[in-house]
Amino acid sequence: MIIGYARVSTTGQNLEGQTDLLTQNGCERIYSEKISGVKKERPQLDRMMDSLRSGDTVIITELTRLGRSVKELLSIIERIHEAGASIKSLRETWLDTTTHRAIYCSQSLPDSHSLRETSHGSAQGRDLKLRGQEDVREADQSLMKAKYLPL
Repeated sequence: MIIGYARVSTTGQNLEGQTDLLTQNGCERIYSEKISGVKKERPQLDRMMDSLRSGDTVIITELTRLGRSVKELLSIIERIHEAGASIKSLRETWLDTTTHRAIYCSQSLPDSHSLRETSHGSAQGRDLKLRGQEDVREADQSLMKAKYLPL
């Protein structure tokens, strides 16, 4: 099943743009909520995570909708993987575990981080730089050192 997750931070914001994009990208079920990403309790995210089955795909419009820090994002992505599901971001196209690729994070420079994308069985790949994102700058550096996001 293709599952979407949408979130806005305040009740005054509109989810329609995200839900329209998720529907256009084949989402059969969409979990959405109007709640700050700072809050630990996100009931719809929890419901989505509990509903995941092997072979499912989670689609998000962008990473900031899923989590506010790299540490939180890595934790959620690992939980999705542990359920046997894959994840795809519409904005950050490098995040797509629906294909036979692996993505891992490594610290590259003091003010930036890179993601290295490789094909299974191949040492070749391309570095994808993340710069200027507040959540990346404030991320736990220990998580960024050779952290592997398994498929």
